[in-house]
Amino acid sequence: MSEWCGSQKKPGSDFRKLLQERLDKANPLRKPTAEEKRRLSKLEVIAAKSAAALSDRLERYWNSIRMEMIYITIPSFKLVF
Repeated sequence: MSEWCGSQKKPGSDFRKLLQERLDKANPLRKPTAEEKRRLSKLEVIAAKSAAALSDRLERYWNSIRMEMIYITIPSFKLVF
């Protein structure tokens, strides 16, 4: 509690920083186990694949909208493969 009183006397003290330090001191973070690390790495891979799939899907969607706009604005334009 002396930290609290001392910080009140200092002008411009950072209350948020003091609170975070007290929380960190009261609730120290534990180290993850090997099993937790393995599971986390698997989840990160799944999340990366999911994000890539979503990005591809959105890109195809926007490309289809662009092509529709081309067909609407230029009726004589034909796409030939």
